[in-house]
Amino acid sequence: VAVRIEMDDRVKEALRLCLEQGVPVLENTKPELDRLSGEAVHQGIVLQIPPYEYADATALALDALAKHEKGHLRTPPLLIALDGITAGAAARVPVAQAGNLNTTLVDLHKAGYFVLGLDGGGDVSLPGLALATEPLVLVVGAEGKGLSRMVREHCQQIVSIPIDSTMESLNASMAV
Repeated sequence: VAVRIEMDDRVKEALRLCLEQGVPVLENTKPELDRLSGEAVHQGIVLQIPPYEYADATALALDALAKHEKGHLRTPPLLIALDGITAGAAARVPVAQAGNLNTTLVDLHKAGYFVLGLDGGGDVSLPGLALATEPLVLVVGAEGKGLSRMVREHCQQIVSIPIDSTMESLNASMAV
């Protein structure tokens, strides 16, 4: 039980939720909270969680392909590969990590995936793309940077999304 901290409604609610969920609570000093939060603004509460454990990208992709080939998936697998983007929704969607994205893209293409890069300067505009019937890896680059040169070279097709001339670009999540 926290006894030396300022107990406003926000802190009481956080402690109640921790108790209900069995999350261990440790009362600490402000300097220690500053250290734990990396000097970020913490408002008196810091949650320390273990590092996210990513699945292997190739294993995840091959598993999806096998499920599709056995008829366990109604539609071909669609994977999104992120080139230089942090995945903020990692706790909500299945996320895997590739040690080397270029090698992974080559392996997935050999396994039967079509690797499609999404870039403003694409060879074909999205409405003209006709690939929705095969397993697909959609590669998206970082906002402002786009696809890296090597990743671009490992895509079988580069496609662009037409946007209004007043817009500079789409952010990665909107493009996907």
